[in-house]
Parts: sequence; structure tokens; C-alpha cells
Amino acid sequence: QQMLDHDAAVRTLVGETAPRIAAAVPAIPIHGRFDLRRVLVFEGDVTIIDAASDPDIAPADRLQPRDAFVDLGRMLWSFAVAARVALDTRRASAPPPHDKLASWARRWMTWASASFLAGYRAAAGGDTSVLPDDTTSIQHALWLRWLESAFRDVESCAAQSPKWLALWLESVLDALDEMPLSELRIAA
Repeated sequence: QQMLDHDAAVRTLVGETAPRIAAAVPAIPIHGRFDLRRVLVFEGDVTIIDAASDPDIAPADRLQPRDAFVDLGRMLWSFAVAARVALDTRRASAPPPHDKLASWARRWMTWASASFLAGYRAAAGGDTSVLPDDTTSIQHALWLRWLESAFRDVESCAAQSPKWLALWLESVLDALDEMPLSELRIAA
């Protein structure tokens, strides 16, 4: 029910704001969703299998360039999911209390997200057409694209992978509890 309470507000916000974000920055190729279940580690070698694939998006749509925030939002959502899956897996084998585990999962997600964003910004070479200088607009655009990815995955998960649904919902609800939706408006 908590998710449904937020659904209309988030969808309205994304619907109102996404076109303005897209108009403000150039379209670029999108890397897709990063799913840690597609990472193989064997004898110190790491292989990423089909990183650009996103089964929930039609192949023709995957090839359409989009604003950089779509790419970033998907990656940040991937970190949130990875942290939540790791936390849930560890909770199953670790004795209570689990508060410290949850704290570490949030710290890892924050560190991974900040590191990724710093690398992305460095790779953009200060090109403000890809990532504007306005920190508030960047933060709002990231949250909106993160939510867009999260809600799309929750919808897909409900239909295809019900065993993961609770984890995805927990990740979204945690973020919504910390995020003041009323402040997430990007100036026209």
C-alpha cells in the first residue's frame, strides 16, 4: 500500500519533468541495466555478460539515445538493488541484530554511487551539456530517473519474478522515505 500511495505522485512528477530534462541535455547511447547476477568472477577474472541487455525494454527502444540521466539513474538503481540483495542474503546467514548490516549496505551504495558519478563526470570532461553545473538540478534529475528505473523494475518484477519483489519494494520505499518528493521540481 505504501508503494501505491507514492505511485501517482512519482508518475506525475516523472511525466512532468522528464521532457524538460531530455530537452536540457543531449541524447547519448544508453548502457542498459547493470545486473550483478550477470557478473562472473572466476579465478580473479571478471566477465560481464550482456551488460547492455534489458529484457524489459524492446531492442529497438534500447538503441534510442536518451539523456545521460537515464543512464545514470539506471546505474544508481542497480547499486541500490545490489546492496539490497547482498543485505538480504547476509541477513539469512548472519545472527541478529541486522542494523549494522543495513548501515553498511547503505554506506556501500552511497560510496558506489558517488564513485560512479565522479567517474562519469570525469569522463564527460566538464562538458556541461551532458551534465549541467547546477547541482540541485542534477540531483533532482538523478532522483527522477532513478525512480523511473525503480518503478519500471518493480512493475516488471511483479509480473516476472515475484520472489524479488519484496527486495525491490524495500529499496524504493527506503528511498521514498528519505526523498522529499515535493521538492523534486526542475525549473522550466
